[in-house]
This record gives sequence, C-alpha cells and structure tokens, in this order.
Amino acid sequence: MNKIYLLLVCILTGCSNPLEKVSRSKNPIIKNVMTNDAIYEVQIIYTEIDTSDTGAIVFKDYSYKLDQNEYFYPASTVMLPMSVFAAEYVESIDKINLDTPYAIAKDSLKNSVANDIELLLTENDANAYNRLYDLVGNEFINKRFRESGLSPSQISHRLDIENTDSMTHKEFIFFPGYTDDPVRSFKKEDTSIEKLQLKNTSKGKGYFEKGSLVNEAKDFSHMNYVPLSSLHTLMKRLVFPDNFDKNVQFKIEESTRLRILKTMNASNKETDVLSNEVGDYKNFYMQGDSINQTPDYLEIYNKMGYGLGTMTETSYISDQKNNICFFLSATILVNKNGVYDDAIYEYEEVGLPFLSQLGKEFYKLALLRKD
Repeated sequence: MNKIYLLLVCILTGCSNPLEKVSRSKNPIIKNVMTNDAIYEVQIIYTEIDTSDTGAIVFKDYSYKLDQNEYFYPASTVMLPMSVFAAEYVESIDKINLDTPYAIAKDSLKNSVANDIELLLTENDANAYNRLYDLVGNEFINKRFRESGLSPSQISHRLDIENTDSMTHKEFIFFPGYTDDPVRSFKKEDTSIEKLQLKNTSKGKGYFEKGSLVNEAKDFSHMNYVPLSSLHTLMKRLVFPDNFDKNVQFKIEESTRLRILKTMNASNKETDVLSNEVGDYKNFYMQGDSINQTPDYLEIYNKMGYGLGTMTETSYISDQKNNICFFLSATILVNKNGVYDDAIYEYEEVGLPFLSQLGKEFYKLALLRKD
C-alpha cells in the first residue's frame, strides 16, 4: 500500500483504523512483509466486537488488500466449511446423526462423521476430509456456498491422493442401531467443475510434476478455493449466529454448532508445540513464536492451513481475563523461488513469524482499546 496514502489517512483520522496502525508498525517482521505485500500476496481482515446499549453484538470490520477474486491456495482451511456442510448433510437424513457409525462399501472399518469432523478440525486429516468429500459430494457443498452467500468459494477435489478430482463417489452404509435397518448413501456422480475465473490462478515460474521440473507457471484454476472474506464470515456466523439473517445461518443443530466450536478451542489447549516447525502448531497468531501452550485465559477458535507456500488462518480470539475479543483472518504467500511442489517455502523464516507478530499486534490494540 502506498506509504504517502497511509500517512495521509493517519493525519486525517488520527490512525484510528487498527489495520493502518499495524501496517505502519516499526516491528521489523511486520515491516519486512508490509513493504513487500504484493510479493507476499497479503490479505487481512480484522473485526472489532462491541456491545450496544441494548446488549446486541456489534461488528466493525477492517480489511487490508482484501480481494475475493484474487486467488490464493486455501490448503486445509477448506476443512472448516467441509465440517459445517457435512454436518448439515447428515442432519438432513432421517434416522442418522453425527455419531451414527458408518462403513464404506467393501470396507469393514467403521467410523462416524463426528470423528471425521474432529480429525479435520484438530489434525488437518486428509483421509477424514476425503471420506466426507465422498459422502457429501462437491455439488452439495458448492450449492451451500452459494446459498450462504459465500461465493466464489468452490470445493473441487480431494487431498493428498491420486485422482483427487474423480467424479465418482463411494457408497456409505450407516448403522443406526441393532434393531434398525442400515441407511445407505448411494454412490453419486459429481457435476463437472468449471475452472475458476479469478485473478492470479497462474502462479510462479515453475513446478515439479512426477519428480521433474516444469518451467512454466502452475495452474490453480481447477483447485479448491475459499476466499478470506468467506472464511472470516463463516467463523463469525459460527460464533454469533444470531447476528445474521436466518436464510444464511447454517442448518445445523445448536448442539452441533457448540460441538464444532468446542473442538476448535480444545485443539489449542491440549497439546504443547514440540518444535518450531510449522506443522506442529495449532494456531499461528498467538502461538507462532513460542513452544509454550496457549494460556488458559485465551479461548481460541480457529482453522489454520498451509500448503504450496501459502499460510492462512481464520480465528476468533477471546481473552477471558481481560474481557476482550476479536476476529482475525489473514493469508500470506512465502515462495521466494517461485517454484511449486519443491517443498522449499519460507514457512518458519517468514510466514510463521509474520502471522504470530500480526496476532500480537492486534491483541495489543484490543487491550489498549479496552483501556
């Protein structure tokens, strides 16, 4: 963002916009990224939360470089909408619920959608994601994106397997109880997915395919996409559903909504970070520069993801000790060499320190705002 513009905004407004304050931070970690924000493809959304005189929750949103038509790879953040819409799908079927055991045809192993959702939200489990993808189908998910006003989101493929975009799904058999007949979710065929008509779906200068370097930009137009604004809105609707019209609220039981939130929060409290590697973290904003467990007074409800050089997190942070709360969502690309699928990305060197410092900057602003 143009520095002269930022200076003018701060002169006219007193820099009351928290995003303007953070973008002008003297912290070298923030400064390095913000002065090269086009290279890092940074997008940020921050929401202040107040209570009106009548007790109503009031949001005030601020955004930086936000563009829902500017593609970034969402990685495992797609598991948050997958969890919500899979819950909707199951709760729409008579005689079964999230805890009903199921087996996939020709497989004796039993599972449950509740367990799959837990694995998505706590472990970024690709196998659980793929099972729910097969159960629900991308036609249902993408229809719900549109109905919920979360376009241009699109789920197009499975994760970490061959034939990720196969249109044929497996048959699921649910077992409601000893006296009830099994409930079958028959094989379905996905509708064809059109290429994303977005900016920047061709990225970099090369990528590896089957061990060989291809010297051309990588095409992301056929891949999953959930814009930052949709992730941010989805999290707001999960935490404060009554602040939104009934027609865009999620079609899940209240107990299911609370269960999803509890699972996200518990994930941030139960495990110490074992190393400084990005894959060991449960959240980037408040934990990204520390191997310590999240303090008990911080309630963090989040979904983070990283892959192909992109790091993204959407989060609701509530400090029970200081009585402050806010939403924060951000994404950053850290692929200095411009080559994809080479496993050479600056996650620990650039992305993790930036997102961690970003979280702390907004946390400090929230504390000051309270005072």
